[in-house]
Amino acid sequence: MKKLNVVTSFIINSGELLILKRSNKVSSMCGLWSAISGRLEQHETPITRAKQEIWEEIGLANDQIKLLKIGTVTNIYNRDDDYIRSWSIHPFLFQTNTKKIKLNWENFSYLWIFPNSLTKFRTVPQLHQIFMSVIHHF
Repeated sequence: MKKLNVVTSFIINSGELLILKRSNKVSSMCGLWSAISGRLEQHETPITRAKQEIWEEIGLANDQIKLLKIGTVTNIYNRDDDYIRSWSIHPFLFQTNTKKIKLNWENFSYLWIFPNSLTKFRTVPQLHQIFMSVIHHF
């Protein structure tokens, strides 16, 4: 089993949630809707990686986002080809005052949606559950 530590950052603006559609240039889960995510390196803190991924994937700098909540780490398992991956997801909830973003190569489309419609999209595994866990008691 391969274990990966990742961060997943949810961005909200005026009651809407940003979702991104993964490009065919990424190593896994191409074409699925997701939040901003990335692998956590051993020398990094989750919050540092989360902010770096936000900058890389949608072009928002630290002064354009506000951390609202750090969620509880969620472990999920996903069968990928011939082995099972274990993902430890470090979720974050951020707010921004802008809807102007600039996608990098990892995603090819984005939408601002009302959070209650997230289940209508084909997403990466357990995205809705992770989002619900980070907004719980917000």
